Amino acid sequence: MSLHDAGLAIVSVMLVYSWCVSVLLWLAADGMPYTYVLAGMRAPPARYVAFAVVGTTIQAWAAWSFFHTGGWQPELLAVFMLWVIREVQKRTWDADTVVELGRYVPFGTAVAFHLLGRALAPTSDPVLADRFGWEAACGALAMSMGLNGITKFTMSGLKWTSVSGLNLMLAERSVFGPRPLRQLRLLLARSPRFTAALGMLGVVLELAGLLFAVPSARLLIMVGLVLTVLGIEVLLGYFEPEWTLVYPALAMITLA
Repeated sequence: MSLHDAGLAIVSVMLVYSWCVSVLLWLAADGMPYTYVLAGMRAPPARYVAFAVVGTTIQAWAAWSFFHTGGWQPELLAVFMLWVIREVQKRTWDADTVVELGRYVPFGTAVAFHLLGRALAPTSDPVLADRFGWEAACGALAMSMGLNGITKFTMSGLKWTSVSGLNLMLAERSVFGPRPLRQLRLLLARSPRFTAALGMLGVVLELAGLLFAVPSARLLIMVGLVLTVLGIEVLLGYFEPEWTLVYPALAMITLA
């Protein structure tokens, strides 16, 4: 399997993963949870289970077909299914809550922009159009990460790098997870210099994420973004495999 195909395989698998997580949240929770801890577990009605089984089958077929054929029809179907489950959640729960606390779907975003870029590509060559589409996906994901850093400054200025904010977040997360991680988080929460440096480094790396749109800088930026996401997962406990894999997958596809 080539590097390009490996990247496509990751995209295809994660499209199914994203659907399954969204369906699981919808089936098992009474409302949109803030984290993946499913509070208020309930036995879903039979029609909900039937919808989940049929939808999962469709999404799996769409992802498999997209990987093997590269066709835009299954790709569009996969994106459509992710839109469907979000609309189902909005109709089942409070719509504003779903919009405000809803899941991030980076692979859905990447594939949607790939479709858009491929459709608008200024060429009749399908290979070049496909490449144009993936570059559009890289641009969208670059902006999504860059906006994180921009938003921190527009909403709080340099307060994001202040001691109190990150110390509080680390201390809060010290009551969750394995014991060694809880101890590490509490230890770091007591280090003002570390939290200040961590806050500044995080903002810098997020802003640098804008350069993921530049092919020559993509590999280096990808490494920085992956380390950023892994740091968030370890220190704050927000497990986000989609964010961990989306940048490597797009880099593999476009730089192969």
